[in-house]
Amino acid sequence: MTRFADMLDRKAEDIKQPPALPLGLYSFQVAAIPVQDDFTSKDGILFDRINFRLAVTAPVEVDEDELANYGNVAGVSLYHTFMFSTAEEDEQKREGSLNRLKRFLTDLGCFEEGMSLGDAIAACPGTHGNVEVDHRINPNDDEQVFAQVRRTYPLE
Repeated sequence: MTRFADMLDRKAEDIKQPPALPLGLYSFQVAAIPVQDDFTSKDGILFDRINFRLAVTAPVEVDEDELANYGNVAGVSLYHTFMFSTAEEDEQKREGSLNRLKRFLTDLGCFEEGMSLGDAIAACPGTHGNVEVDHRINPNDDEQVFAQVRRTYPLE
């Protein structure tokens, strides 16, 4: 078992950015109850946010060479976030985010006719789906690449 104390002798030049999860399609499981919080944007608008942690279970359609370079993908966490502006003038944006959340929960099979949104969110931990992974480059450091959720799909 490697402990943090075991890493204290490493030199700066020996610490590298690990590769991002390769692009492609993966299966996942919703790993936990989603976290709900809020934040204020740079322009002072308050947003409500719900963040789902997706744990990769297996690659579905991913380049084999990139997978070999990356290593084991099982258990890798991805985060699927939905944001809702509280500004009165942003009602259409809120409805768009709400519709995307509905589609996500429906794809997971946990949002059915007659259910409330709260009940569907509570039912989603442990459910499974597929996720298309894309890459996002850090706008402040073009050497940092992060894996992100591009789209989710129901299991087929």
